[in-house]
Amino acid sequence: MQSEPSRALIYGDLILDQYIFGSTGRISPEAPVPVVKKELVEYRLGGAANVARNLASLNVTTTVLVPSSYNESRSKLLQLLKNASIQTLNLDTTSIDLSVKCRVISQAQQILRIDSEPLCAKHDTLLHSKQVHSLLPNYDMLIISDYMKGVVGDCRDLICKAKELDVKVLVDSKNRNLNLFERSWLIKINLNEFESSFGRSPNMQDLTSRAIEVKKSLLLDNLVVTLGPKGMLLVDSDNATKLLPSYAKSVYDVTGAGDTVLATIAACSDWGLPLEAACDIASYSASIVISRLGTDTITFEDLQPLRNKNIPRDPIANSDYSIETIAKEKLAGKSIVFTNGCFDILHPGHLYYLQEAKRLGDLLVVGLNSDESVRRLKGSKRPINNLSHRTCMLNSLSCVDFIIPFPEDTPFQLIQKIQPNVIVKGGDYTAGQIIGAQYVESYGGSAVIIPFLDGYSTTQIVNYAANAT
Repeated sequence: MQSEPSRALIYGDLILDQYIFGSTGRISPEAPVPVVKKELVEYRLGGAANVARNLASLNVTTTVLVPSSYNESRSKLLQLLKNASIQTLNLDTTSIDLSVKCRVISQAQQILRIDSEPLCAKHDTLLHSKQVHSLLPNYDMLIISDYMKGVVGDCRDLICKAKELDVKVLVDSKNRNLNLFERSWLIKINLNEFESSFGRSPNMQDLTSRAIEVKKSLLLDNLVVTLGPKGMLLVDSDNATKLLPSYAKSVYDVTGAGDTVLATIAACSDWGLPLEAACDIASYSASIVISRLGTDTITFEDLQPLRNKNIPRDPIANSDYSIETIAKEKLAGKSIVFTNGCFDILHPGHLYYLQEAKRLGDLLVVGLNSDESVRRLKGSKRPINNLSHRTCMLNSLSCVDFIIPFPEDTPFQLIQKIQPNVIVKGGDYTAGQIIGAQYVESYGGSAVIIPFLDGYSTTQIVNYAANAT
């Protein structure tokens, strides 16, 4: 049975960010403070709602839990979520209200912030966790964004259930007691919070050692420590570490940068990118939003420069990198066309077919059956050309952008990783017979049939050669 596109559930503290923009021309006669003449009032999504907004802007189907007791400014919050194409579900609670952060901006500078903080009863967090527990089977990712405003409590049972269901749990919490989130797939924490909880590190070597120990003690799959202008530190599932550089050239406003990092890592992992690549893209995303005023959101257009990175041309050795690069091309707005086959002996029919497939989008990805899968499909005497030779021949064609071998009999797992815009097959298929077509169409893609050129097929050529000898 083919799976649906991934869905993310956001559980955490929603914040409504209010911005009052105005001009300042005099000092108040009542006190030595500037007088701001209000000119514009703007509302933006903050906290867990900003994580959801970033995910939705990267085309991840996103649902956010909204506490039913939210009263103040609830309608504004719900409208902003709707405008961002974010689905909402009520979170049953009786004792919590919406956090509102009001920032006064003049001459592009924040001169004052007024916070309206909720009061809550901690016993409600158990009720919240039980409700999220019941929703888990409907989702592929659970994103916990804990600003310690009263929504999130002890999540250990919830996370254990998520692991049983193969639901990825990504956490960003201000709580110093990270034991509440042990066994998560990933925890993201900034350097100040990490050192506040686990002690100050005099150098990077000590920080790295301490991060590895924290990751092990919390039984995490992965740990990410963001380091501000020094980038971010990743400790992966093998306890290997990687220091990823910062892309930041200018820092204007760091508001919401952590939300963007968490959302970008989640989105990239959902697309099948290796975690190191996901963190690299997240670091770049953070550099974009901190160069802007106020809470902001990353978009596909913002990530356009990432497509300029070099693409290795050895697909056998670099299949994972190719999948990563394809995802980056999609981020840049490129349309991805996918086809697959054995391509054992290239002939004019293949050339026509691949050229026509390339016309359907910007980049053509060819899934190439491994030698073992060709033998299973075509018999013990095939392939005529081994995988390396078949790859070399396809690589010589200007219409082919990526070649990715796969060992399975069908390319469905590869299609799930790539999520192409168009899937193409040749011959007398119907769209319903194409493996992966239903999956691609489920997220808005299309399936296209390109007729073969008459008289050309690898089987005909092989039979002709056998008879001729």
